[in-house]
Amino acid sequence: MIRRKIHNRIIRILELILEKSNFLSKSYTKFFTKMTLNEFKMADLSKEANVLVIGCGPVPHTLTILGEKTNWKITGIDKDKKAVEKAKIMISKYNLDNKIKVKNEDGLKVDLSDYDLIVIAHGVEPKEKILERVMKDKPNGVSVLYRTTWEILDVFYGSEWLPDQAIIKKVYYRPDLIKSIILEGGKT
Repeated sequence: MIRRKIHNRIIRILELILEKSNFLSKSYTKFFTKMTLNEFKMADLSKEANVLVIGCGPVPHTLTILGEKTNWKITGIDKDKKAVEKAKIMISKYNLDNKIKVKNEDGLKVDLSDYDLIVIAHGVEPKEKILERVMKDKPNGVSVLYRTTWEILDVFYGSEWLPDQAIIKKVYYRPDLIKSIILEGGKT
C-alpha cells in the first residue's frame, strides 16, 4: 500500500512535468494509444456509449485517446481541482471540448447513473473504497474497467482486493504492466 502511494506520487510528478510541454504530453499520449484502444475493445460498447473515467489526472491520456478515436461521450473526474484545471486545458489543446467533460468530483460520491462503462484509473485513491462503492452503486448491466498491476508486481505493490460481488469477465495485460479487468456484478 505504501509502495503504491509512492508510485502514485512519482506518476503525479511525471504528469506535472509532461503537462508543461505540448510535445511531451502528446508523446506520452501517443505511447498509450494502441494499448488503450486494445484495452477498451474488451468493453464491447455501442458507438454512442457514455464512459466515466474516475481519476483522469492532469494529463488525461485515456480521455484524449478515446475522444479522438471513438464517438463515445466521455466524462473524466478527479478530486484534485488543479488536475482538473490542467486536464481541461489539455482537452482544449486537442480540440475535444465538445466530446469530453472534465469535472472536479470524488469517485466516492459521483453520480453513476448515466454511464455504460465506469473506469477506475490505476492511480486513483482510495482505490479499494472507490471500487467497493462503484460495484455497490452502479446500475445493473454497467461494467467496470478496473486498472491494476500485473501479478508479478504484487511483491512490490501488494495484491489488490476485489469485492465479493465483482465478477471478472475479461482481463487485458497491457505492455506497460497494467492489468485491465472488466468487472460485472454489483447491486441486485
